[in-house]
Amino acid sequence: MCARCTTRVLAAVVVWGIIALKLAAPVMLLQIGANIAGAIFVYRVAAPAVSEHARSAGGAAAAAVAPRWRSSAWRCSTRSS
Repeated sequence: MCARCTTRVLAAVVVWGIIALKLAAPVMLLQIGANIAGAIFVYRVAAPAVSEHARSAGGAAAAAVAPRWRSSAWRCSTRSS
């Protein structure tokens, strides 16, 4: 992306932010920001950790995972070989 395009995008975001501050209450903007941050956290941090646990924990959680996506026995320290 060229510097001129980046400057235009940044200017548009700043103008949108100023308009949003005039139209909405600050508490509402904080709530929207918190919800977006929570969604990003779940998508990028929590979901991969849960799926890794489901693959390596064994038991019912591992049975729900398709065989081609399960961890190998030699990679997992919780399974006995």
